[in-house]
Amino acid sequence: ERLIEENILTVTMSENKTDRTWRYKQEKVSIFDVKEILEKILTMVTSGYRLAANAPDYYHPGRSGSYIIKKDTLIAHFGEIHPSILSEMDIAGPIVCFELFLDQLPRLMTTKVKSPLILSQYQQTSRDFSFIVDKQLTVDKIINAIKNLKFDHIKKVSIFDVYEAQTIGEGKKAVALEVIMQSNQSTLTEAQINETSDAIIAIVIQECNGILRKQ
Repeated sequence: ERLIEENILTVTMSENKTDRTWRYKQEKVSIFDVKEILEKILTMVTSGYRLAANAPDYYHPGRSGSYIIKKDTLIAHFGEIHPSILSEMDIAGPIVCFELFLDQLPRLMTTKVKSPLILSQYQQTSRDFSFIVDKQLTVDKIINAIKNLKFDHIKKVSIFDVYEAQTIGEGKKAVALEVIMQSNQSTLTEAQINETSDAIIAIVIQECNGILRKQ
């Protein structure tokens, strides 16, 4: 059997990400923390990456994912370490991490020279949405559905809460997300924001069988 060595960057975060103060409650690390860091790194080298649901079994199922490029070239894993592994090692969780496969980066960086970063001078707007979806649906499918709208002024889509309870419904979960919008040409009008919001709601209903949850 041939032994293949790979160069992998691994970043791990554990326990609390903030200190407890009188103004803020203490927050534990989550999958979204490492996902954000990983996406910033990937954005520096390629714009062609996309989410995939599969991740190794040492990650928590449903709280992990992978990034791929082209058709099926694996570039990274991320997520929460499986609770059974933490239990065996007598480690208090949560622990989140990502693995970035560095051997892929030179090929990515030589295939395309990215355009200079252009910062918009116009005000950005954020809108929060909450959808009820099937419990088995991975959050990356919701994010990809929104990104596939191809609106240039949708700058960021991020999940900030996933909630399960009997009040949500059997086999269902509530997913709350924030969408940041900003145009490079002008300040977005209320009509443009509403049109974009309607398109987001429609695509999640259509592609993810989601139901808009009333706030």
